[in-house]
Amino acid sequence: MKYSTSITLASIFFLFQPVHSQSKSIFIGEIHGAILDSFKRKEVIPYEQFKFPPISASRHRIEIRLYEWGFPMLNVICTILTHDTVFNRTVYSIPLYPDSLEKPEQKIVSQNNLDSIFGETVKSGIFSIESINRDEIKKNYHPMYITSSGLDTTGRIIVNDGSFYFLEYKVDKYYNQEVFDNPETYSDYYRDNQMLRRQKEIVSSIRAGIDY
Repeated sequence: MKYSTSITLASIFFLFQPVHSQSKSIFIGEIHGAILDSFKRKEVIPYEQFKFPPISASRHRIEIRLYEWGFPMLNVICTILTHDTVFNRTVYSIPLYPDSLEKPEQKIVSQNNLDSIFGETVKSGIFSIESINRDEIKKNYHPMYITSSGLDTTGRIIVNDGSFYFLEYKVDKYYNQEVFDNPETYSDYYRDNQMLRRQKEIVSSIRAGIDY
C-alpha cells in the first residue's frame, strides 16, 4: 500500500514560526501544512468510523491527534494534545466493533509536564514529519553488519502485528495528516533512517505516561 504525501508537497512552508498565545510565544519549528480548503480535499482519516469530528472543525490554536491501533484491531486509542493558553491532553478509546453504537470512552490521563512533552515533539520535527512506505524502504535499503569475516546482510524483516498510527495536526490555520507504520519496530531495524527515528520519538513523546 502506497501512502500519499501530496499534502506536504502542495503545502505552504514556514520555518521557525512562533505561535502567540495570550501569555507567551511557543516555538513550533518548521511546518508542512495546507490551508483548510486544500487540506479537506486530501483527508485520509476515517472520521466516521472513528466517531470523531474532523480536525478541520477544531477551534484550538494548536491541536495534535495521534490515533493508534494494533492487533487485533478492536479499538483505536486517540491521544489529543491541545493548546490555547495552556496545554491539555485527553485520551479516548474508540471501539471498532462492526456496527458498534458505543461512543468513544474518555480515559483519565496525567496533565503533568505537557510543555516538555510538546517540546520533545517539536525537537523531533513533528510539524515537518512525513509518511514512509515500508515497501519502498525494503526495496531500496539493505542494512549490513560488519563481522570478523567481513560484511554481512541483516536479512529482511517481516512485521505481522505491531502498531499503526495516524498523526494529524492543526497549527493556527494550517493542517496536515501523516501515516506511521510500526515506527518502533522499523526504526530499531533501519537504525540509520532518520525519518523512522523521528516517527518513533514523536509517538513516544505524545504517549508519555499513557499505558492504555
